[in-house]
Amino acid sequence: MKWIGRILYFIFLVLIVMFIEGNLFGINGIQRSLYVGDKIANAMEDNEDFDVYDGIAHINTALGIYYSDSAIKNADGGESYDTTGEAIDDLYKVKFSIYPMISAHKNRKAAFYEDGFYIVLDEYNEDVFYYTLSIVAYNVNDPEKTLITRSNKLTDSEGKVQDVRSFNIYLLPGDLFVNSKVPRTTYIANYNFYDATQDSLISDGELHEYDIVSIGLYAVTLDEEDKEVPTLIYRVTDGEQNFTGAPLVEHTNLNLTADTYNISKNLEDLTNLTASDIETYNIVTLYHPIDLSDYTNVYFIVFGIYIVFIVIIPYFWFFHGKIMAAVRARRPKKAEAVIVERPKEEQLFSDVEPKSDDK
Repeated sequence: MKWIGRILYFIFLVLIVMFIEGNLFGINGIQRSLYVGDKIANAMEDNEDFDVYDGIAHINTALGIYYSDSAIKNADGGESYDTTGEAIDDLYKVKFSIYPMISAHKNRKAAFYEDGFYIVLDEYNEDVFYYTLSIVAYNVNDPEKTLITRSNKLTDSEGKVQDVRSFNIYLLPGDLFVNSKVPRTTYIANYNFYDATQDSLISDGELHEYDIVSIGLYAVTLDEEDKEVPTLIYRVTDGEQNFTGAPLVEHTNLNLTADTYNISKNLEDLTNLTASDIETYNIVTLYHPIDLSDYTNVYFIVFGIYIVFIVIIPYFWFFHGKIMAAVRARRPKKAEAVIVERPKEEQLFSDVEPKSDDK
């Protein structure tokens, strides 16, 4: 039973370390999570007029990425995609803008920069539970221009359906922790479209980049039984393709080619943005580098947990008894006291007077 207890404790210890270092990404990851919670979720709850673009700047700082505050203009020269002027129910009216997301580093396993684009809801209806996207693209180096469809439900190579929350746009402050995106926003990156099997046909040495040909926006509402009901409210395309399904509104002014949002490949220095890069691409560097000085207590908490579970408890459980026994064994033994019994001596004097013969 003692060894069973020791094995279970070891497993428990491994799980603690894996949770802190794997799930929470260690001390630095915990600090960044606290930073994001304070600067975005808590700030949104305290301020109804919270600037969502300030939130993007904060989360970019925590993630070590950037974005350009110059919206990617649509084919008509406008800075947004808008259905607020359409004759549809107010519940489904929406307006959004698109901005380049700049990763400033390449993927370690494949030939692409992890750039992408932010989608930011400028106007929406608060009665919508959340919005979700269905995006169609193709690899710019694919001569066949094979269409790639991505949404919040993807099927992997084994046929299993995966929940990809990057394609969801949540609205409430607490939703920040559902998909690690600022509420009212999401970003889609090159890696969302990359398929190792399909893209292996592309010539070596060429970057994997994607032209976006369609964005479908669904409003997800709840019915009387609290079941999610998605409605295709808006589709914007480049006008070159026809797609199935009947959205409430469809526009053909999408302008989201790879060159409009893949910026990292053009930067002079990926490790340290130059003034020229920042000015040329209107890169937002606000709050960079991240200041985590308010969260130094995390070091004491985490190291305290490690000391208790890795050092103190195992010491008293496994080693303390043996160490104390060894210490006692090495101590010099005290000499035992010898008791010498002396023979009883005859008493020569007494305070008691002897009785006389007369009495």
